[in-house]
Amino acid sequence: MACFLTPFTFFDNDIMFRMLTYNKKWRPARYNLVNQLVQLIGGKNKNLEALKADLLNYFSKFTFIERTTHIVDIDYFSRTTYPEWLDKNKIQQIIDEASQNKELEFIKDNKAVILTYLYEFINVATLSKTIYSPIKIKVLSKKGHLWEQFMKYEIRKCFPKELVDFSEDLYSYEHLEEYDIIISDYPLILSNTVETLLWNMPPTKGDLDRLKSIVDNF
Repeated sequence: MACFLTPFTFFDNDIMFRMLTYNKKWRPARYNLVNQLVQLIGGKNKNLEALKADLLNYFSKFTFIERTTHIVDIDYFSRTTYPEWLDKNKIQQIIDEASQNKELEFIKDNKAVILTYLYEFINVATLSKTIYSPIKIKVLSKKGHLWEQFMKYEIRKCFPKELVDFSEDLYSYEHLEEYDIIISDYPLILSNTVETLLWNMPPTKGDLDRLKSIVDNF
């Protein structure tokens, strides 16, 4: 009931995941619709599960009241201008197909408002790509685990957990897609797509300044 009466923020990941699990089991049509929409954002945002929960929360506002005229603030985005660079046709196609599903009949009566909201939502989610998750860094040292921990300690002194997170995977080559940056004290090429920084040991001020520049512009 609270979902459709007021705006909603997920302060607890457990609550968010319970909402995802509930919709996946009991409202599969709505869950599948959200999956399709989130795929349009893809890797441009670091926490797609949170975006799914946001969209499920939005659609839940229509559960008890089918017309937007009776829902507080739900038409806010219908009065804004959506960004021109978005591929509106893809969103339109997904929503048109979903409106034919009996479990999603509310879409037909509210299609204009929903579409405009989605244009804005996907735009904001794309521009806010680092809001939900910190940058994930893989640290490697030819001298072994102890030196890797020392490098992480030096990084952590400059960057809080909200900005930088460390990968603890043992086999780096199996998880390349999960890394944003690889930091190593020896030359290596694990990926052509993940930026690799060659550091001194111990790290110098110049090494940390380079990382700071990347984090600031990520």
